Order: sequence, then C-alpha cells, then structure tokens
Amino acid sequence: MSTIRCPLQDIAHIAPQQPAWFEDGTAHMFPAMNVAARDIHRQFTQDAKIQPGDRVVIAAATQWRWLPLLFAIFRAGAVACPLNTRLPQATLKERARGLSPKLQIIDDTAEPILPGIPCFRISNLCDVTMLGAPDRGPLELDLERPATCIYTTGSSGHPKAVVHSLEAHYYSALGANRHLPLNHTHRWILTLPLYHVGGIGVLFRCLLAGAAVVSETGTGPEKPLEKTGTGPEKTTTKTGTDPVRTMLENRVTHLSLVPTQLIRLMRHEKAAELAKQLHTILLGGAPIPRDLVARALDHGFPVHATYGMTETASQVTTVARNDDPDLRRETDGMILPHRNIRMAPDGEILVRGHTLALGLYQEGEIVPIVDDEGWYHTGDLGKLENQHLVVTGRKDNRFISGGENIQPEEIERHLLEITGASTVVVTPKPDPEFGHRPVAWLDLPKTDFTPGVWGQALRKFLPGYMIPVEFRELPESAGLKPDRRLLSDELCGNKPA
Repeated sequence: MSTIRCPLQDIAHIAPQQPAWFEDGTAHMFPAMNVAARDIHRQFTQDAKIQPGDRVVIAAATQWRWLPLLFAIFRAGAVACPLNTRLPQATLKERARGLSPKLQIIDDTAEPILPGIPCFRISNLCDVTMLGAPDRGPLELDLERPATCIYTTGSSGHPKAVVHSLEAHYYSALGANRHLPLNHTHRWILTLPLYHVGGIGVLFRCLLAGAAVVSETGTGPEKPLEKTGTGPEKTTTKTGTDPVRTMLENRVTHLSLVPTQLIRLMRHEKAAELAKQLHTILLGGAPIPRDLVARALDHGFPVHATYGMTETASQVTTVARNDDPDLRRETDGMILPHRNIRMAPDGEILVRGHTLALGLYQEGEIVPIVDDEGWYHTGDLGKLENQHLVVTGRKDNRFISGGENIQPEEIERHLLEITGASTVVVTPKPDPEFGHRPVAWLDLPKTDFTPGVWGQALRKFLPGYMIPVEFRELPESAGLKPDRRLLSDELCGNKPA
C-alpha cells in the first residue's frame, strides 16, 4: 500500500496563518479547515458508521465546507461522489441510486435525494465557533484506494461514473504546479463547479501550494460571465453578482475558463484592470479558437491553453509561461509531469500515467478504461509538434458528406474567427444526396446573421463540401458546453424524451 501524509494536515501545520478559502468577505484558515475535517470525520465514522469503501453522495452548492468534507471522506477511506444539483430531481435520484451510497450530504433547504439513506445538511457538519482541539499525530492517506466518483457525459450522451484514486488527484496537482508554479501569495477563484473534475483539481492544486481558493455567492458555474449587452459591458451571474468585481476585490490571480467565458471576460468594462492583476488563466474545456488566444495575449491576459478530461483527473497538457509566442497561440501545450502521451496510427491521442482513473463504476464494480498496455484511448484526434500537443477534434464528431470526411471542429474554429460569435457548433444534417451536410449553430441573434458573407469568407480556408448549408441560432438552453447530440437530434426531427 502506498501512502502520503494528509496534505490538509501538513499545510495546516506548515502555514497556520495562511488563508485556505475566502468566502463572503471571510478568510477560513488552514488550521480551522483541518480541525473541521477531523470533526466531520468523527461524525461520519461514529454517527453514520461510514466504513472504508462506502460511497458518500454530495449534492450541495460550492462553499468552504467542501474542503474539510472531502478530506473527512478520504480519511475515512470512503468515496466522495459529487452530484450536479442543477439536474432535474428525477435524474439526480437516478444517478445517486446508481452509486448505492451509505450517506448523502445536501444543501440546507434541499430535500433528501434518497429516502432511507442517512442524510447530513452541509452547514450542520461543522461550526467554526465550536471546533475542537487540533488533532495529534500525522495522518496517512492511502493513495491507491478509490477516493472520488465523478459523473461525466461523453459525446454519446450517456453519463459515466468515473472513479479516481487519491493518487490521480495528487499527482495531477503536483505535475500542474510544477509546470505552472503556484504559491501561498496566489488566489484561485472557483469558476468551475465541484461536481466537475476541474473544480476538484483547483482544490488540490491550491492545497499542495498553500494558495487560497476564492468563492463568492453568485460566482457559481451556471452562467459565469453572462453576456448582458454588446461592446464594453458589465457581466453578471444569475444572482446578479459581477464576478469580475469579485475577482478584483479579492485580488484573484488564477482562474479557469472555457473559451466562451474568456470572450465575455475580455468584453468587460474592467477587463484591462483585471488583466494587470491576473497571473494565470487556464483555458480549455472546449475547442480553442487560436485567434482568441492571440487577442487575449495581446490584451495582457496570461492565457495558457490546456487539454484534459475527467478520466485523466483534469490536465494532460498545458502551455508553459516561457513557451515561444507561436507555441502559446497555436498549441494545447506540453505534456505535464506524471503523464505520458502516444499518438495512435489514426491520430487518436492515447494517455497513461499516475493521473488516470481507476475505471468506471458499473453495478458495484470498477471497470478498467485502459488497454492491455495501460493506455487510455481518449477518442480525441491530434498531433505532436515540437513536444507540444495540437488537438484537432473528436473521432466521434467526424461525419461523411458525399464521400468526404468532415471534422466539425475545423469549421468551428474558422467561424469563431469570422463571425465574432463566442460559441459555434457544427453538426451533421441528413441529406438524401450527400448522406449528411454541415449545419452551424451560433450564439448570435438571428438579426446579426450574414450567411452569404460568412460562406464566402469560409471558402478562403475550406473546400466547398465543408461550407455549412444552414446557419442556426444556438438555443439559449445550450449553456457553455452545448450537447452536439441534442442539436443533431433536432436537425433529424427527434425530440429528447
């Protein structure tokens, strides 16, 4: 069995005056977080009788108690299973039931997800005014034991429960911090939800570096940096909070964004002021328009393109700070420590290393996701140039039109540059003559559409069979990462059940 000293306990002893988390104007220090984890662990093991291997579902909004909660679960040898609280209640129940949990953690006003399963409300787990004495003696954590189970939805539209060991999260953060150094003076705002591996990754990176997480009411993941107008503008979340103002007031230095969020951030009236304060922006989660990276760098935003996925505990490659400007603009970065990449003959990206998931949780078993040599077949296509990865698209997004292969991401990249849209998705539309033809969806009002101009501009870069035959307005419900399958179903006349 391979073990490590508990990182939360270690940093609490090393940096007793260091804030771990800023929330609503309050700084929560590492020692208090450590003691809170000890007290929650006692509640779980003594009151709820949690045993090693038990699964604990968490359906609660982002707040500071997540950090001690997760480490209480790890110390018990149990498995943390965060769930997306924005899902319909029936779907939430289905996913929770599929995990056969022994305990559920919910928000203060929420109803229990599964009747008959012991339930704790997250705000009742610990009270910072009533924490006990510091723990005694070093705590060892098993690196190899399952630690988290995180749902992800692939291009098939079917949810997968991905199981990671503590080793995967630990080495993911260790390699990321070695590549882009993080320290105790830095503050990372949680723009990603904690039911997403990217959100969990931020917690581990900050913990290992002694950096602080920033979370404010209203800066949640649903629609951060939501567009409210054209040109220089203010941005808001659904609750009306301006996340850019939150970043400025809390002296945030690091954040993670998808391209759509970066576009909205750059339009903000205080964008120039924020750019001077920021140290690192990790950009990923969707195809990255290369001209967007160039524009961001020109405006002083410290953008680092990154490539990763749930199965690899977040990042696999990331652009380095000292990379050549062309590499920063045109690639998805270098392979991070503790990971390896190999290109298959058909261009598929294969990954292996310490950060890979243990497998998928299916009917009480963990089913491995690697081949006989330990490689995970990502389904992504790409190429290696000067030890830097360039991701070109998904194998399962490719379709055939009149005998020609079409990779939608190639069309999308050009349309993003030509149209000024912040999100573009290209999907196949059935065609009796060609089999399929490309259709483009854009998050622009129909009144801004100029299909003739766009088509003519595309012909400078693409052959005729790749020019979309139709341009459609992207539904507002599509969110920051639109579901290609649902859009394709609409073109086929199929409505989701």
